[in-house]
Amino acid sequence: VLEKTSAIDPTILKYKSKYWIFCTLKNDHSNLNLHIYYSEMLEGPYTAHPLNPVKTDITSARPAGDFIEYNSDIFRPSQNCSRTYGGSIIINKLVSLDETKFQEEYYCELLPSQKYSDGLHTLSYKDEIYAIDGKKIYWHPFVWWYRIKNKINAEKK
Repeated sequence: VLEKTSAIDPTILKYKSKYWIFCTLKNDHSNLNLHIYYSEMLEGPYTAHPLNPVKTDITSARPAGDFIEYNSDIFRPSQNCSRTYGGSIIINKLVSLDETKFQEEYYCELLPSQKYSDGLHTLSYKDEIYAIDGKKIYWHPFVWWYRIKNKINAEKK
């Protein structure tokens, strides 16, 4: 199934003896619709969840990093794209997941710092260490020149 799918920001979860891939799709409102696929084996074959898209929400559909397991709960980071692509990170708590059901609930929101005020994209966690990438957009008066120059150089190749 996924061989013919343009999955965006896929994340894998092993849960209840199955492998689950959470992603958005390139041609299906990539910031809006969450899709899930599952398999008995990591290598597949994968089956599309019958509720796909399982979630339609600009604030919490697109994945933003690996699942976090903490105190027997499972959390899914997602990108809040309501203001801008990767504007902040929403942490969702998994409530139920199987071949016919999916439910998660809002847990909290991580907001960008003043230094990287234009957004957050990904949250990673391993061994009590968190890493978050921040976004800062800079304006330069000659940005148009760099874009034209890069386009000309790309066309020459």
